[in-house]
Amino acid sequence: MSTDQDIKYHYTIDHKDNYTFFEQLMNQAGGELLHNEKVLKIHNRVGDVLFHRFTHFDQLRLVVQRCNLNEKVSVEHIPSDVQKNYIFFVIHKSGAVHHMFKNEETISLFGKDSHQGVVITNFMNSLTNIGEKNIKSEWVSLVVKKSFILELLEEVPKGFKEFLLSDKPWLLFEPVNYTISQALHDIFSQTEEYQFRNFKIYGNAIDLVGEVLKHMSNRNFEDVNNLSSQDTKRMFEVKEYICSDLSNPPTLEDICKEFGLSRSKLIRDFKTEFGVPVYQFYNKMRMQNARELLVEKGLTVTEVSQNLGYKGLSKFSDAFKNFYGVSPKSMVEQYKIK
Repeated sequence: MSTDQDIKYHYTIDHKDNYTFFEQLMNQAGGELLHNEKVLKIHNRVGDVLFHRFTHFDQLRLVVQRCNLNEKVSVEHIPSDVQKNYIFFVIHKSGAVHHMFKNEETISLFGKDSHQGVVITNFMNSLTNIGEKNIKSEWVSLVVKKSFILELLEEVPKGFKEFLLSDKPWLLFEPVNYTISQALHDIFSQTEEYQFRNFKIYGNAIDLVGEVLKHMSNRNFEDVNNLSSQDTKRMFEVKEYICSDLSNPPTLEDICKEFGLSRSKLIRDFKTEFGVPVYQFYNKMRMQNARELLVEKGLTVTEVSQNLGYKGLSKFSDAFKNFYGVSPKSMVEQYKIK
C-alpha cells in the first residue's frame, strides 16, 4: 500500500465545486483542455496523462483514462450530494492505479501488481486514486443514474432496488470476463477522430454496464446490505490474499487462520460480498489473468500455463476453453484481427 511519504503530488477534486473535474485537476497539475474541454492532456513533471470524457447524456457518463506518471500521484475525489443519484463503475484494464474507498473503513483495491477488475460503488464517501510511477495505466470510470438502471431492467432482482437506493455506503467487485474485456478493448482502440465514434463508445459503455449488472445480480442483496463495513473490508483483504499467487490457491483453512475467521463465516461472507464461493472466484481471477497475460502482455500459451501452475499445456487449454468458449490461441488471434 502507498504511504503519504511515497506520494510526490497530492490533488483534491471536490465535486461540489462549480469547476469540473478536468478544470480542477488542470488548475492543480497543469496541462490543457482540448476538444471543447472534453479532453484533458498533461505532459509535464507529473507525467503523461490523457483523460477523455463523454458527457452527452445525464443518465450515462464516462471518462476514459490513460496515464504514465513520472512520480507517484494521488487524486482524492470528494462526492457531491447530486452523485447520490448515481452508481459508479471503475473498470481497470491495465497498469498500476491503487483505488482507496473511505467509508467507516478504508478499503484498498488494485495496486502495483494488481489484476484487472470492476469496482461498483454508490460513492457515498471519498475515493482516492493513487498512480504508481513509470507504469502505463488504463481504466474507465462510468457514472450511471440509478433511475436509468431500474428503467432498463425488465425484471429487478429481489432486494436489488432497495440495495441500489440505500444511503448506506457499499462496494462490490467483479472480475473481468470475456465480454467485458472485449468492450474495454474496443473503447481503448477508439483512437481516431471520426463522426460515429461517440456511438461506438456509448454502445460499449452500455455493454459494460449490462454485463456487470448481470453478474452483480448473483448476490443476495439483503445479505450484502447487512454486511458491516469491517466485514466488507476483511473480505476484500481475503480477495487480495487468495489472488496474490494465482498458481497456488490457499486452502480454506489457510485463509481462516490468516484472518482469524471461522470456516462458516468465511464461506458465508465471501459469497455475500462477491456472489460466488471462494474457489469459483479464484478460478475467475485465474482465467482473467490468463487472458491478460496472453492478450495484454503477449506471453505464449506455454508461458501462461507455466506461470499459472497448470500441470500440462492441455489442462490449461481445456480450462481456458471451458471458461471462455474459445481456445487460448483463438482468443489471441481474435485480438490481433481487431
